[in-house]
Amino acid sequence: MKFFFVAFLILNICCENLFAQMSDSLPKNKDFKIIPLSLMGAGTIMSFTASKQINRYKKIPFVVDNFHYSTFFLGSLAPIFKIDSKHSFNERTLLFSSSLILSSAVAISLKKITNIQRPDAANWNSFPSGPSTTAFAAAQWIREEYKDSNQLLSLSGYFVAVASSVLRVTYHKHWPGDVVFGAGLGIISTKIIYNIFPDGFRNKNFKLLSSGPENTAGGGFVFLF
Repeated sequence: MKFFFVAFLILNICCENLFAQMSDSLPKNKDFKIIPLSLMGAGTIMSFTASKQINRYKKIPFVVDNFHYSTFFLGSLAPIFKIDSKHSFNERTLLFSSSLILSSAVAISLKKITNIQRPDAANWNSFPSGPSTTAFAAAQWIREEYKDSNQLLSLSGYFVAVASSVLRVTYHKHWPGDVVFGAGLGIISTKIIYNIFPDGFRNKNFKLLSSGPENTAGGGFVFLF
């Protein structure tokens, strides 16, 4: 079962990017949601219809438990190797942070609503997988930033995210459906942010505020209509 869902993830992600490169006629703003929504649908079906057997608790090493963050560092360190990104460091950090906030808000809400027990019976917030959501949000972020300058790098994040998701299932932290749904959620969250802000935050309708009262720190943002 594990091998099937891993193959499903890789096949869907690679096909999406392959067809996007082969045909410029695809309406990106309309089709950007097809693959991630398919993953979310598949993950939902897997989570709520598949038979589940509780496994013995399996301690997960610290590095493995936090492996999903490596996707973010992969994209952040790319400029050191003279690989051009679509946006500046500050802009792409803001874009990724926005994606992370959006995906995390949805994931946390769903965890409380669905109340699904983890495979190791540790708690009842298994669905969807937070690490998988984060890993694929970062993978899509890398894709958006580097697809025009380095195809290999832009696709590498997906494979790191898949590996992270497989480890979550292997160590009985999540069911396969949890990570499949999380993959779709992470991808579509980043896509939504990049569709709303295709040029980053360098537009007249969005301003960052970094000032505050004397001897205080603060920040925020405002939309102008």
